[in-house]
Amino acid sequence: MPWVAQQFIEGEEISAYAVARQGTLKALALYRSPHRAGKGAGIFFERVEDMAARALVERIVAGTGWTGQISFDLMREPGGRVLPLECNPRAVSGLHFFRDPARFADAVLGDGPEVAPEVAAPQTARLAMWIYGLPAALRSGELGRFRRAMREGEELLDWPGDSAPVKAQWPALAEIAGVALRERISLQAASTRDIEWNGPGLG
Repeated sequence: MPWVAQQFIEGEEISAYAVARQGTLKALALYRSPHRAGKGAGIFFERVEDMAARALVERIVAGTGWTGQISFDLMREPGGRVLPLECNPRAVSGLHFFRDPARFADAVLGDGPEVAPEVAAPQTARLAMWIYGLPAALRSGELGRFRRAMREGEELLDWPGDSAPVKAQWPALAEIAGVALRERISLQAASTRDIEWNGPGLG
């Protein structure tokens, strides 16, 4: 039995990034990713509010007594029911909607109240949008949608007084491109080669 089959669920995908402490939710960002690198990782993130998604995350962290980061890919069915597709016990792109380190640390590590995301505007990695989003827009004929996303999205690596994250994209891209050439794989596959495992011989 080498394979696990998951039922296909049709609906609207919602991603969740959460931090909990002893089963109590301390931070939560819900978002969607309308632009992606191929069929995989999101490169443009829009916040959403969804009470059913929040209730599901709260129920899971309370039922497990969870402490730490926890992230979900969820699906909202046309009838309104929200179901989990995948769970990752790590940081994901929803973290970019939090910008106040002191409040976040107080909520997660201290006795502070649950912290809500401070950022309302869409967040994007512009370099990734040029590399993946533009070709996808040209193929699909949705150049106007791409232009609107580039206009409305804020660069998620652009922190006040710290230019290092934006500059670091270029050496990171060079390293990934080097891996892609050396291993004869796509740029996208090279970007996740060290963090994913798809089974023996399937990586």
